[in-house]
Amino acid sequence: MAVFAVSLFVKIPFLAAIHGDPAFVLPIVDSLEFHSWAREIMLDWAGGWTAIKTHPPLYAYFVAVIYSAIGYSTLAVAAVQYVMFSISTALVYLISARLFGRAAALFSCALMTFYWFFLCTQSFLYSENLSLFLNLCCAACLLFMADSRKKFIISGVLLGLSAACRAEILVVAALISVWFLAGAGAVKNPVKAYGLFLCGVALALAPVMARNYAVSDRLVFRSLMGANLYLGSNPAFNGTSVFLETGKQWKDFMAIPDKAANKKLTDLENDRYFIAETGRLIGKAPRAWAKFAVSKITAVWTGTEFLRTEDVYVLEKYFPARPYFRLIRLELIFVSAFIGMVFSFSRARRFLLAYVFILSWVVFVVFPLKTRYFVPVLPFLILFSGFGLARLYEALRRRQLLAASAAGGVIIFFLLLAAYNPLKPQAPDASETYYAIAKNYAEMGDEESASKFFLACLRLNPGNSSAMNDYGALLMDAGRDTEAVGYFKWALEADGADQLARDNYEKCLEKIRAAGRG
Repeated sequence: MAVFAVSLFVKIPFLAAIHGDPAFVLPIVDSLEFHSWAREIMLDWAGGWTAIKTHPPLYAYFVAVIYSAIGYSTLAVAAVQYVMFSISTALVYLISARLFGRAAALFSCALMTFYWFFLCTQSFLYSENLSLFLNLCCAACLLFMADSRKKFIISGVLLGLSAACRAEILVVAALISVWFLAGAGAVKNPVKAYGLFLCGVALALAPVMARNYAVSDRLVFRSLMGANLYLGSNPAFNGTSVFLETGKQWKDFMAIPDKAANKKLTDLENDRYFIAETGRLIGKAPRAWAKFAVSKITAVWTGTEFLRTEDVYVLEKYFPARPYFRLIRLELIFVSAFIGMVFSFSRARRFLLAYVFILSWVVFVVFPLKTRYFVPVLPFLILFSGFGLARLYEALRRRQLLAASAAGGVIIFFLLLAAYNPLKPQAPDASETYYAIAKNYAEMGDEESASKFFLACLRLNPGNSSAMNDYGALLMDAGRDTEAVGYFKWALEADGADQLARDNYEKCLEKIRAAGRG
């Protein structure tokens, strides 16, 4: 209860700081997708969606339930997620105390509570928040419930529900067979138990597959899998999609298959194209791809953060004046986790369940890297981080210089590896966040606020043709045609292939000519 209370209490100052922020009050980018989908679900709870979406559906239903109970309030969603995360932190304490001891559990809880990115993600509409909670509930169920048919079905359902938030966690359904069959869970009949677990997973996912089949005649879990595979496997994109933000950049990327086929392709044809291109890319230069895959693994295991524009916006706006919000960084978690794992190998079977969840990250060898994607499984790495810090503290307290020196060597090795990191990802600026906020204000008819954020976007990224065009459209709708035509012209100078900007430019010129004739 103390762990729960502390975890919940430390979030209150951050919520007080951001509660009036336009990126918080009016959802943007991924958060906007879930917000819009939740409102769609509220109109038809049984149907929910009429086309295959880019995300699994459970989180949208979660948001819809909160909206139904309280109203369209992102503050309410954040409050519910803070409570869930505080429960998750308490579960981390219980799991860590069971596996590693109370000292390690306390260190783990400190990392959970003060890691800055958790604070950030839990405040917004991200499916990873619900997936994290469900993953820990699944693990707690397997570790603490007495063996029974109910235990294995319930734990399978929990993992299936997590996959209905974040599809990549399905890898655990295959990897966890090792935990069952190796006897790590002391299960009397591991084959039967694993079968019941898979039945639970299938039971949770059946409604999603059935609905997707009903709207598409195809057994597909979600769309854009091919595009994400291509992004994550192509060295040209540096292993991440953080630079392909909203607006024309993303549209141009998704139009690659249409241009190659010289026609508009269906979602299925789009996926097939990207999957085939990924195969050709790897087959053409397998050594280069293998080197790239090692680079991605190195980036992950040195705690490199892959931030999106929304993350950068929050980090730059709220953390400099409040350094206590950023006490823990990802590098510390990964370095201490490596130390903990080294110490854990002598009793590896005891910790196999945590290994399994961490190994699910193997999918990111071929999918894009993004810090938010790691969130659902990060608590399992933090278990080892807490263990590593506890062992280091114990070695220093007892003056065990050999063990302390070995741990220090590991830390130095990781720092050197991080400095060498061949991917060297650079975080994008916050311009796309300003652009998304401006579009929200424009749709609300708030010209003054929209103008402010369009101009903020263009100051950071003067080459953003989407922002130029949309700001020009805002000015044209307000009757400021002379100013608007300049932005349309600027957009065409930045991207001559932007047909929307060209159409708006010609329309605006015609209005100016008509006014002159009048």
